[in-house]
Amino acid sequence: MAFFIEMCEKHGRAVRKPASGKFVVRLPPDLHQAATTVAQAGGISLNALMERAVRHELSDAAA
Repeated sequence: MAFFIEMCEKHGRAVRKPASGKFVVRLPPDLHQAATTVAQAGGISLNALMERAVRHELSDAAA
């Protein structure tokens, strides 16, 4: 990590820690249950459903 910070500073770039790909999302219990039900009905994991939803929102934001 020290090398990364050193190179960022040397090249005048902002030091940003790479995203791990993990984050906690807090939802109301009813929304959590609904998402779980939709994921199960679609034969996918809750994680896959959330990834799909985030990708959808990001594509809408870019448009």
